[in-house]
Amino acid sequence: MGILIECPKCRTRGSVSRKVCKCGHTVQKADSKNYWLEYYAGGRRTRERIGRSKQAAENRLREIQTAKAEGRHIRRNKNAVVTLGELRVWYLGVEEVKELSSYARLEVLTAHAVRILGPGTKVIDLSLAKVRSYRAIRSKEYCIPHPDRHPSQTTINREVSALKTMLNCAVRHEKIESNPILHARLLKEDNVRERVLTDEEFERLLAAAEDHLKPVLLTAFYEPMRRAEILELRWDEVDLSTSPWFIRLSARRTKGKKQGRVIPVAPTGPGCPATPPQPLPEGAGIPASRQALQRVQALL
Repeated sequence: MGILIECPKCRTRGSVSRKVCKCGHTVQKADSKNYWLEYYAGGRRTRERIGRSKQAAENRLREIQTAKAEGRHIRRNKNAVVTLGELRVWYLGVEEVKELSSYARLEVLTAHAVRILGPGTKVIDLSLAKVRSYRAIRSKEYCIPHPDRHPSQTTINREVSALKTMLNCAVRHEKIESNPILHARLLKEDNVRERVLTDEEFERLLAAAEDHLKPVLLTAFYEPMRRAEILELRWDEVDLSTSPWFIRLSARRTKGKKQGRVIPVAPTGPGCPATPPQPLPEGAGIPASRQALQRVQALL
């Protein structure tokens, strides 16, 4: 009973103490070597592939040794049984995952990862090398919304991160033994937005805009609010009873949907009324729409 190392060049398996394979390849320094276990169960020799992690091989060996000492049945490594396709179906059905505000996004991110890596791929076959291969393949594909663009580094990072999160969740729920890509690092992102409108540029934009677009522009320029928060703003979220006025957003209207926000209305912005505006009927939306935003973007 013991741990074996598989040479990545000739696929020959040997002892962990072996430094150089018979083919001349330096095994101990190779990044792509796989670990195996060899043991006897019921009088039959069994070899079990563990993967790239030596620690996982040592943990599995101790588990087998304990089971044999106690006379228990040696259960099979779950990583060698569960496929990525099966794991994704299970993961998207977990209640704590379904309650996430990012659930729809997780469906898309994990779908790309499983599609390229293969839904029939066993968890035990995942490795850092496969993550690198995934990034290379994904970066050459084209985005569905933008057929002329490749996925950004940020998008690929989110997909790898979603895959790692899915595997970590499976470990917590004891669906698999370990996460083979736990140490996969995210690549450096360069998505800093350097272009900001100056006051003079905004004044020109505001002067050229139609009257029904000006509230959208003023709110976007002076208030720390996201696009959806502005476009879906309603009169019952605007508190005109205090000075200054406040915009009070509930948790369901904020990113993450975990905590509400209270935003003071800028009192000195150009075009801001000196007296409270006349609200629309109860529950009616402030006159701003996604079509209005598209027209603003056209002006830019």
